Order: sequence, then C-alpha cells, then structure tokens
Amino acid sequence: MKKNLILKIGIIFIAVFLLLGIFYVIHIDEVTLKEEIKITIQEGAGTKSIAKNLKNNGIIKNTSAFVFFIKQKDATASLKPGNYKFGPGKVDFDNILETLLKGNQAEAILVTIPEGYTVKQIAAMLSQKGLVDETKFLEYAGSMELPYDYMEKGNDYRQLEGFLFPETYSIPLTWTEKEIIQTMLNQFDKVWTEDYQKKADALGFSVKEIVTIASLIEREAKIDSERKTISSVIHNRLKIGMLLQIDATIQYLLPEQKERLLYKDLEVDSPYNTYKYKGLPPTPIASPGKACIEAALEPEETPYLYYRAKAVGNGEHYFSQTLEEHNSYKGK
Repeated sequence: MKKNLILKIGIIFIAVFLLLGIFYVIHIDEVTLKEEIKITIQEGAGTKSIAKNLKNNGIIKNTSAFVFFIKQKDATASLKPGNYKFGPGKVDFDNILETLLKGNQAEAILVTIPEGYTVKQIAAMLSQKGLVDETKFLEYAGSMELPYDYMEKGNDYRQLEGFLFPETYSIPLTWTEKEIIQTMLNQFDKVWTEDYQKKADALGFSVKEIVTIASLIEREAKIDSERKTISSVIHNRLKIGMLLQIDATIQYLLPEQKERLLYKDLEVDSPYNTYKYKGLPPTPIASPGKACIEAALEPEETPYLYYRAKAVGNGEHYFSQTLEEHNSYKGK
C-alpha cells in the first residue's frame, strides 16, 4: 500500500511540476521588439505553422509553449489569416492571441478574383488596385517554373490559365507579383482534393483537361442548375469526336468581348477555335470556380449534344439531342 501511495504521490508531483513548468514558460515568453515586425498568416495555416512563423520573426521564443497556450485557450480553430504587425515594445502570448483573433489587417488590400476571369483580366484588376505591374505580372506568369507536375510548361502567361484560383485574398502591399501568383496557385492546390483526382482518373482526363472543361462551363453556364447539363453536352461531344463549337473559346481569342459573334469570327485559325478544331482548346480559357470544377467531374447523364440560349435572356438554355430539334428552338 505504501509503495502505491508513494507512486501516486510521485506521479502527481511530476504532473504538477510539468504544468508549472509549462505555465512558467508561457508567462516568461515575453519579447521586447525594438521595431515593428510585419508577418502574414496564410489561409489554412495551422497553429504549429503560425507558431513557427512567429518564432522565425522573433515575436515568440518557444513554439511548443505557444501551441500549448493556444490549445488551452481553445482557440486553435479561431486564429484568422491576414497581415499582422507587432511592436515596437513588449509582446506576450495574450496580446498575440488577441491580435490573431481580431484578424487585424496591416497594410493589405482585400481582393476578390471573380470566377471566370482570365489571367489577363486578373493582371489588369490587380494593376488597377496598385498591387502589381501588369506587364511584370504577365511576364512572370509566362516565365516562372511551374510548381505542379500537372501544369504543362508553356511559352507565355497562358501556362497558368485556369489555375489562378478565383477567391478573396488579403494581399499585403509589399508582396511581389511572384508572391501573389504563388498564393493563387497554392489555393488551387488546396481546392483540388484527392477525391477530385480519383474522379478525374475515372473519367480518363488529366487535371488540366478537367480544369479546361470547367472553364468552358464557367463561361457558358449562366444558371447554377445548368452547369452539370452543359457539362454533359461537352463530355458527350468529346466522346464521339464532335466539334465542341463553343462560343466562349472564340471570345477568348478576341481583344474585347462581343455581345454577339459574327460568322467571320468563327473563321479565325487558332487551336482555341472549337468550330475548326476537335477536342479541347490547348489551355483553359478562364479560372473556374469550385462548382464548375465539380460539374466537369460529375456531368449529368443525358443524350444531349446541343444547347441554345433562350431568347428571354435570363441565362437559361434549351437542350436537345438532334440538330433538327436544336434548330427548332432558334428565336424562341
């Protein structure tokens, strides 16, 4: 009995000692910053990653103690991404946590990249907001080493077409064109899950081909409920080797979007012209959102080979199996 009692007392003593030690580490981990330090917490960063970021910038001394502190405060899932500044002066765990919970934005601009934007449109938008030099952005987009093996090296900015994921980003004013592009590519990598890859493999398409199909859907579908139906038309035509004949691929070639294409526009000689060349265009024609990527991966099972916009102009389409039926909807 005495031995058991001594053992229990020993275990309690060790536990208390460890807790006091951790408590001591937490509360002495106070840092005095001589100048203002700016850091960026990326979307999806875990507590360990945030702690490492803080330590690398001299804002905390001990990463394990900070992670433990956050867990004890039950704040692991509440830390917000953004651009933060600390100091000058004393900084401790409590005011670091308070800052990260508020989501303080330090000298950054929130930018929403719309679904369906092209690389050129993204460059122009970021340039208008004073975040990039448009020419440098496009030059780097064409010359950078691609970080993912499913992206094919190209000769210009179109090598990234479709992969600059449309999302709301908090972009520090100090970021370079390279950092902004890399952040958007990283976001795509987060969106493209293992489940998506399995579905693409089952369909017999590469990542780039699925993103290309998704970009066609993004530019053609105006009604959410029609995405998977339009996807079915694209998949059905690809299966039988039929020309896709998608107007959005012609619009992609034009310097400015037209409300209505002319017959002469359909004669342009380009691999992007799906009225002349079978199969998918060489690259996506825009950055598709998640819903269109899912539509490309999960097309409806239909017999449709055609769709035509309804004359009422609300974005809906008529879908048909034969050319005769398709033509019967003209003007309706």
